[in-house]
Amino acid sequence: MTKPIISGSGIRGIFGESLNVGTAMDFAAAFGELMGPGMVALGRDTRRSGPAVEAAVTAGLMATGCTPVMLGVVPTPTIQLESMREGFVGGIAVTASHNPGDWNALKLIGSDGVFLRSAARRKLMRIIEAERKWVGNSDVHQTESVSDAIARHVENIAG
Repeated sequence: MTKPIISGSGIRGIFGESLNVGTAMDFAAAFGELMGPGMVALGRDTRRSGPAVEAAVTAGLMATGCTPVMLGVVPTPTIQLESMREGFVGGIAVTASHNPGDWNALKLIGSDGVFLRSAARRKLMRIIEAERKWVGNSDVHQTESVSDAIARHVENIAG
């Protein structure tokens, strides 16, 4: 497998070649370790590989003590806004934006609604190189779902 591209906003690659469910789960788990326990906003775009990548991200987050809050198919800025809500430690957008349909990506978002800043990215890369810190059964949280994220986003803009 070729290596995924790691950049300021996260990790991306061609699904099944440079990005697969294992890589997505590992990056999500490392993100969960970086951010600590709490809610993580999780949304995606409509790419064919989206549900598989979303499931892997969900598993990685849950296995590190985070609570994935499923937003469904939403724009990345909606995930950024949700990441800033009380109780959220961050967010992950499963989208490769302008890249072709066979690509997918994880855009990692801090609790300030911004893609991970350089210090956090450096720390994340150290975490990725280390052995995962999986939680036990009593620390695994169930997913939650939100259906009004886009409405909240529109209300925020319309003010």
